[in-house]
Order: sequence, then C-alpha cells, then structure tokens
Amino acid sequence: MSETSQVDPSYGPQPAQPVADSAGGNKSSNSFARRATFFNTILLPFILISIFAEFYSNSFLMAFLVDNSKAVQIARESGEANSSLIQQAIADRRMFSPGTQGEIAISQKSDDVKLHIKGEFYTAGIRLLSILLLYFWLRPLFAFIKKGDESQRPAAEARYNNFYRAVFSYFIFAHLIWFISSTFKHTLPENLPVAVGYHLFWWVIECYLFYLFLEPSLFLYVSGLFARNGQPAGRSSLSIYMKLVSMMIFLVLLPMAILAASIHKDYFYLAEYKMNGLILIVTSAAFLIGNMQLLFKSIQQPLDVLGDKMQSLADGDFNVKTSVFFNDEIGRLKLHFNCMVDQIKEREELKDTFGKYVSIEIARHLIENRKVSLGGENIAATVLFSDIRNFTTMSEQMSPEEVVSMLNSYFSYITEPVMENHGVINKFIGDAVMAIFTPHLGSDNHVEDAINAALGMRQRLAELNASGQLKMPVRFGVGLNTGNLVAGNIGTEKRFEYTVIGDTVNVASRMESLSKNLDHDIILSQATVDQIPSGFAARLQLEKTEPVQIKGKSQPAAVYKLLGRA
Repeated sequence: MSETSQVDPSYGPQPAQPVADSAGGNKSSNSFARRATFFNTILLPFILISIFAEFYSNSFLMAFLVDNSKAVQIARESGEANSSLIQQAIADRRMFSPGTQGEIAISQKSDDVKLHIKGEFYTAGIRLLSILLLYFWLRPLFAFIKKGDESQRPAAEARYNNFYRAVFSYFIFAHLIWFISSTFKHTLPENLPVAVGYHLFWWVIECYLFYLFLEPSLFLYVSGLFARNGQPAGRSSLSIYMKLVSMMIFLVLLPMAILAASIHKDYFYLAEYKMNGLILIVTSAAFLIGNMQLLFKSIQQPLDVLGDKMQSLADGDFNVKTSVFFNDEIGRLKLHFNCMVDQIKEREELKDTFGKYVSIEIARHLIENRKVSLGGENIAATVLFSDIRNFTTMSEQMSPEEVVSMLNSYFSYITEPVMENHGVINKFIGDAVMAIFTPHLGSDNHVEDAINAALGMRQRLAELNASGQLKMPVRFGVGLNTGNLVAGNIGTEKRFEYTVIGDTVNVASRMESLSKNLDHDIILSQATVDQIPSGFAARLQLEKTEPVQIKGKSQPAAVYKLLGRA
C-alpha cells in the first residue's frame, strides 16, 4: 500500500524511479502526483466540500435542532407548500450560519466623493489569513511532490505525517471565527446550545468529507513518495473496518435519520424540505458510490499486486518487497509479507551457504522423509573414495596458503563428475573425498553412475594438470565398492552428522589404498564388478588382478583395474 530500491508502491508512484505496479500505471499516477497543488488539492475541495457540508448541516439542523411544526400547520390549513406565511413561520436557520453582512456605499456631497465600507469584512479577512497560513505550512509538501527535491524531503514528510492535524485544526479555527464574529452576535441566549451543536456537527461533517475525498484519491498516489524500505510510513490511517463504519454512518444512516425525522414531523408538506430531501439523497448517494469505488480500488489493487508478488516469490524472486503506506489491515498484511520475504530470503541464503557444507540431496532426503533424528537405515550403495598420491611429500614443499589453494583447485575439478552423475559428496577428509551413489539420494543406477564418475574424475584431473594452475602435477587413487551399509544420523541429539558406516565403506577405502600398490588410479572391488549391468560392462575395459590381501579380511580377493572405456 522494493527490492533493490525497496520501494514499489502498490498504490502509487515514486518520483525517483519508474514503478510498474502503480495505480493506473507509473506514467499516469506520477503525472497525477505532480499536478497536485494547493489550489486543486486543498482550496477547490474546501469550497466544494464546505458547500455540501453546510447544506448537510442545515438539513440536520432543520430535522433535529429547530421546530417547524407551525409552518407545517399553516401548509396543511392553506393547502400550499410554499407561501410568504410559511417562509415567515419557518425558523430562521440563517441565524446559526456565518455571515459577512458587509455594506459598501458611495456618497457625494458637492465635489467630495466618499466611500463608506462597513460590516463584518474582517471575518472574511481572518479566514483568508488562515488559508494563507495553511498554504505556507503545506508549501514544502507540494514543492516536494512537484519537483522531487530530496533536500525538501524532511520538511515534506513532516507535513505529510501531520497533514490531517493541520487541516482539521484549520476547520475548527475557521468555525470558531465564524461562530464568534457572526453567529454568536445574532444568537439569542436560549438558542446558543442549538448554535453550538449546529457548528460542531458542521465541523465534524467537513472533516469527514474532506478525509473521505482526500484519503483514497490524493494519498493513493502521494503516499508512495514517503515509503521507507518496506516499513510503514509515519502517518496513521483508519482501519478498513472503521472506514466502512464511518461511511455507513455519515453517508447512509445519518441521511436516512434526517429523512426519517422530517417524515415523522410531516416536514415534507413544505416545498423547502422536499427540495432539501431530494438534494440530500442525491448527494449522499453520489458520495457513497464514489467513495465505495475509491475504497474498492484502494483494497483490490494492493491485493492484486500482492498476489503477483507472492507468485514471483514462489518462483524464486526475492526482490518483491512492497511499500507500506498505511497502518490499516492492508498495510499490516504488506508489512507481514515483507517480513516473510526477509525470512524466506534468509533461509534460502542459509540453505545456499550450508549446502556447501551439507549436501543438498541429503538435506532434501531428510526433509522429505522427516528423518532428522538419531538413527540409521540399511541402504544399497556404491561408495567411492579418492585420495591424492604422496600428498604429505607435496605439502612439505608448499606454504599452508598454497596447500589450501591447491586443494580447492583440485576439489573443484574432481567433484564435478561426482555431482554430474548423481553422487553425493559425503565428506572431505584432508586430501581425500568420500562420495555415495545410492537410489535413496537420487542415483538409481548407482554402480554405473559411480564408474562414470570415476572415469570423469580421471579426465578432469588430466585437465587440471594440463592447465598449469598447480606447481607440480597431481596423481590420485580412486577405490569403489558396492554393498549394503547403514546411512543415518550419528552423534548426539544436539549435534549430529548424516553419514554412512559399515563394511562396504571400509572396503571402498581399502580399494583406494590398493591403487598405490597396484600402480593404477581406479580400482574396483569384486562386489562392484559383479553388479555392473551387462550392457554397460561391455563398454568398459577391466583388468582382473591376482588375489590380494585386503586389510580386515581373512581371505585374499581379486580386484579390478578400470582401464577405461572399450
């Protein structure tokens, strides 16, 4: 009612930059805001609203505060709705209205011409002065709206936040002037409470009608100028419920009460009341329909824009924070939306950051299966171990910074084939890498995927050595083993790690160790070779070795060198 700029009004424009979701489009709403001046925004509405408010208040006065039963009796007896007797009998409501009963006269005696000015013209002068004071007080606001000069923003924002206080204070000041200088002079003491009630009602009606006009029209556009990084603007607003209630009271119930009182007292025998009743119905209906339309726009449009932003957020766009102009229900909804965007963005950043420490596939598996507690499960998998040959000797010839740089370059090359073939990096152990290929984590053909990953690692290592990034060439050993193992969370309730354990993991590590003794880079266990699909096996070159003693095993076993593709 956002983003890099943090401002995209769902109601209106920003002067500093275009906004796509503003009311009626950025171009039209921006031009609307720049056309807003004191004359067409304040003075003209004052005149029009004052006319209607005076008429509205006179209808209230005639229905509730004065007794015109004598005029009704004359109308019934004469059968006329309007006559001089009726006009004389109707209580003079003008005694409660302001008047500047001034008089200008020109007299001539001999050659002297004299101009005489008398009456209450000073009342009009004071009212004019109060309008000028209001103009100069609001001038920074309209200057900022028109020019967008940032140096004027603090003063303009102060005027904006206190706008209604100033306008309503002007109304009550003007009514005090009118009452003291005019009405009070012509009101008898017994009529003083009626005059006070009349002016008080008139002031309330003027304040409400001005709020009714200005809130959904001008501030739908101007409020965007003072949006603050997705936080609520400083000016308060009525809640939607209170807007609807006040509209119902002033534009429906009160006109109906005035009409009902006039009907009850038979005042519609009089022509003046008939005309007043008709005008009251028409003007109240016009204000009601117009305000309903503006209120609908001020609710529907922000909700539509917010719906679009929610869809963008669901699509992964986090630059969708919206400006909060008011503290009503829409404003609170937009504020909560901004908080939600911040929290989702923070969580995504955390997921992206810690996804580099914990595999996204593992995290997704745990979330989907709701298994984030201690415990494990038996799974079928192929485990891959990789280690750099003679790493200790190499590291002695490099500084710690060079060792870290070399390892980062090395890992960035050899881990890509693992991820490309649906493998999951379970951990880095110094210069070693442990990867898992299992249907539980997305590798349906885990034996085939693991072998393709190993061949890809061989190719990527050759590319790294040929790139010249390293001070000396790097060789590695890779071991693969297939079988059942236990995968789960190991640790304590407060801190645990998702990992795999079991004999299958141990044998895979032993295969990697054998690669050095067998002087070959990729070694496969018998269990892995036995589960290679026949069609895929036909495309591989494997060399069976003599039985070797595997640490932890009682009997020697044959292993296989993976030479390449056939």
